[in-house]
Amino acid sequence: MSLSTIPPHLRTRLISHGQKVCELYKAALYDLKAKNRDVLKYRYHAVLMRARFEENRNIKDAILARKMLEDGWAELKQIEAPYPYKYPDAPGGAAYGRETVFNDFVSIFHCCLSHNLSQMFKFRISACPSVLLKMCLCLNIATVKSLLLLYSKRSLHYLR
Repeated sequence: MSLSTIPPHLRTRLISHGQKVCELYKAALYDLKAKNRDVLKYRYHAVLMRARFEENRNIKDAILARKMLEDGWAELKQIEAPYPYKYPDAPGGAAYGRETVFNDFVSIFHCCLSHNLSQMFKFRISACPSVLLKMCLCLNIATVKSLLLLYSKRSLHYLR
């Protein structure tokens, strides 16, 4: 019983025995990482785990190798950590979905409130002149045209 991340009905190619053993080894290392947060303890147990895999590396009998693989997955299921390790930015991690993304309108509105218009126009016109249509919501047209004339004569056609 190989526990692959891809369900059997969605696989497009066969997975070799060596790849299944690599999946088991990787799952065992992730389990060790969840149990041992200290790097030195984790490394010690990872070396011991690697030695267990290396003992059975040269088994030629396919039936015995498959049986050992199934026993390995069963052993991993019995001793697995109750809370598996997840990277913070991965789905299910503590920081997943917490990155703040500001769209142009929010940053322009913030600049309008702070009245730092000259800095706003120097930065925004060079990046994206089409943003000026959204800026007309918080500034009057005369102010926008005069500042455009100062910093970018080529962008006037967006307001016509």
